[in-house]
Amino acid sequence: MFEQIYRFGHNLAENEYLVRGWGQPEAGFVWSEGSAATVSLPAPVGDIEIGISIWGYVTASLPKQQVLIFINGLFKGYHEVSQREILTIQHDCGKDARVIELTFYIPTATSPSQLEGAPDNRRLGIAIAAIRMVSAQESDQLLNSFQ
Repeated sequence: MFEQIYRFGHNLAENEYLVRGWGQPEAGFVWSEGSAATVSLPAPVGDIEIGISIWGYVTASLPKQQVLIFINGLFKGYHEVSQREILTIQHDCGKDARVIELTFYIPTATSPSQLEGAPDNRRLGIAIAAIRMVSAQESDQLLNSFQ
């Protein structure tokens, strides 16, 4: 059985895996800034399920964020994200993979200053709080309790 949880937020060690496109970590989460953001994690061996605790920067005029997800350059799915949820992705790491480069493309990222007139020029798209990787055969039991 394999299970690994990476939590992101202010003063957390796992923030080192946030390699591109992320803002300053906040209390228990981090926002993407711009239209792309990447997390680079050590790769386990074999088939895994990845659970991502994620939500979008949304307002009345932007009710969801469009998110395209790639792992090591391979397209893994399109999602529309608004409220906090767990997105799950299946991936076969093989036996030679060294890293899982998880890239989020968020074409609808926008700034609070544009949408709400707030004094915040960051181009926000998604926030993530944690990523959990489990071996695929254990995924049902372990991911159900993940937030």
